[in-house]
Amino acid sequence: MTPEPLLILQSGQQIGPFPHEAVRDMLRAGTLSPQDMAWREGMPEWLPREALFPDLATELMAAPTATAPDPAPVPLGQPAERSFAAFALDEFGYPFRGDGVIILLGGTALFSVLGGVPAVGIYGTITAIALWGYLLLMLQSVVQGTAQGEEVLPRWPGFTGFAELFETWAQWIAVLAVCFGPAYGVYLSATAESATRPEFNWPVILGLAVVGGLYFPMAVLGVAMFDSVSALNPRLVLRSIFAVTGDYLILLATLTGLVAVQALTGQLSDHVPFVGTFVDNFDRLWSAVVFARLLGGIYYLNRRKLGWF
Repeated sequence: MTPEPLLILQSGQQIGPFPHEAVRDMLRAGTLSPQDMAWREGMPEWLPREALFPDLATELMAAPTATAPDPAPVPLGQPAERSFAAFALDEFGYPFRGDGVIILLGGTALFSVLGGVPAVGIYGTITAIALWGYLLLMLQSVVQGTAQGEEVLPRWPGFTGFAELFETWAQWIAVLAVCFGPAYGVYLSATAESATRPEFNWPVILGLAVVGGLYFPMAVLGVAMFDSVSALNPRLVLRSIFAVTGDYLILLATLTGLVAVQALTGQLSDHVPFVGTFVDNFDRLWSAVVFARLLGGIYYLNRRKLGWF
């Protein structure tokens, strides 16, 4: 059985993974130091590479000894050192990194102004779709950037035209339809029949809503990463949820907290017309960016378990 490839931690930077024989060749060539750290799937912690190749110890004794890695910041994807729980606790300030403050304030101001303007007529509808499509495109760039190990909020993303914005908007509508459409459909059916049968089948509606809520984060992650609604396939979504169940429960708990805070700021907007609306829209945008960041993080820290690409 071929051993799992090795990840290498050298001068605070994670490189690889490399096949075992490639690591042996690099050790012999002096490209790597025996004291550099290594990790592979199934190991509980990082170890000096010399501990994984004891048969090379005598051969490498004459080689120059490199200093141990300096205490650089732990890379996002260092699997043996950083759990998703620790990552999630650190990322509530992520939206404020880089140009994040400008993006948050500008986006909040824009949506506060446009939120009070109805989308009347075809041009109003097109404008609303374009704005929401661009916001969702930005959130997708957060997911994909985090999935590649980026630590700073991406700049405003570029786009090729309205068709791309419409496609992004349509993808998210499809996610909502798949996740919450069944519950909403039962609710509408019960509402239509309320004249003759006033009692709602609330257990069924709530049950479908809960199932949709459990499905939703992984469905969003799949669509954002594959850039296709084909990622809504239950085989992909359910297999991925079961592959990272512990981290996924943490993600769901965090999302529940974000929704609860959103409910509070929503009440504020009802009682304090202008300031409350601004605070509510700021919280919406901040929560959306944090949610996108956590989605990208759960992929990056579990990318080998998920095995999507």
